[in-house]
Amino acid sequence: MANITTNPPDFDLLINQLRAGNTMSSAAGAPQGKLPNFLKEYRKKYGVGNPVNLSFGIPGGGNSNSKFERFVRAIAGQESGGNYRAENPHSGALGKYQIMPSNVAAWSKSILGRTLTKKQFLNSPALQEQIARTMLQRYVKKYGYSGAAAAWYGGPGVAKNWARMTNPQGQYPSIANYVRTIMRRMK
Repeated sequence: MANITTNPPDFDLLINQLRAGNTMSSAAGAPQGKLPNFLKEYRKKYGVGNPVNLSFGIPGGGNSNSKFERFVRAIAGQESGGNYRAENPHSGALGKYQIMPSNVAAWSKSILGRTLTKKQFLNSPALQEQIARTMLQRYVKKYGYSGAAAAWYGGPGVAKNWARMTNPQGQYPSIANYVRTIMRRMK
């Protein structure tokens, strides 16, 4: 059995390689024949319940150029540049989508049925994706894309009146500027 280190391999990469029928890279640390056991151990150690199929239940989830996928990429690009390990030293926001720690706890409980720790969240790209995409999907369904961007940045209370919110958020852009930036990034 492969030795899993404290720096986990990219779970999403492993799943995608398996789906594509590719042999596992040596960096993954598991020979092809031992992949199911490796994934079982990985899920147990890093808090991943079942492998995540991100294309189910997400608008446009199977099309990498769908409006929803462009929206998700725009949020991730604006928030962290796509860095799953990002931690904001000022706000404490975490991961690729810069989710606030209190939201990590509440959203993981709501979506996964259990509360993730900061470490579990940062060590699992698959869970970050599942939580962020589920919440973004909920916001888009409720507020549309502009409102969803506003809710992501400033909370659901600003989703309907974001265009009037032109004051900077401390050292960060105003809610209106953030939404406009996300909409430009989607194109």
